Amino acid sequence: MLSDNHRVVKSTGVVVAILVASQASDLQLGRFGRVGQAMTQPEITQITNLAKTYGKSPQLVLGEFSMVPGLAIISVFLEPDAADTPVQRGTLLRLESDRPPKVPERSVWRVSATQSYACIAAPGRRHFEISSAQDIGWPFTVDGQFDDETLMSIVAFVRTRPRVSDTPERVSMSGAPVSAIVRRNNEVVVTTRTGELQGEQVSRVRRGEQWVITRFNLWIV
Repeated sequence: MLSDNHRVVKSTGVVVAILVASQASDLQLGRFGRVGQAMTQPEITQITNLAKTYGKSPQLVLGEFSMVPGLAIISVFLEPDAADTPVQRGTLLRLESDRPPKVPERSVWRVSATQSYACIAAPGRRHFEISSAQDIGWPFTVDGQFDDETLMSIVAFVRTRPRVSDTPERVSMSGAPVSAIVRRNNEVVVTTRTGELQGEQVSRVRRGEQWVITRFNLWIV
């Protein structure tokens, strides 16, 4: 029969095991899109090693179909620079790989570009808590100077599915995940991803405390 001290040790061991398992789950690489979900373990290992040359581990991968023959393209979001802020920022790696019919078999992944990203969690969820390629909590690239308050107001505005036209059809934004926010002179251009290789693009300006949409387009590759 075990003494009380032994019982405590065994119980503590169970708690530690649970905590370690939870931490391992939190660090698991999220993979989305047709290319991302089809990745093999050697590819994941290679991407992880590439990310570590930038001093971070990969957090999310989005790999969708490429319209360029013989080329596969993925986006790899690295761990944020700080994990205790409402807007988490970090580095995005654009990776590409040659694929058949350009080559007999797919080549290793290589970095084609780096960008800055920001992540604003979906309401009621944590940062990077993503369930699908169309989850509104996806991080997005940022080009230009934006403080946290401005980024949060832009994303909150998009998530309300604002009306973008005064026509009788009452055209509104879809509420799709934001994929890019760019500053162009006095305007802010926001791109959303409504599906694989398609989405919306709107230009907006701030008038007083409100955002006003000045242009709206649909895009498809």
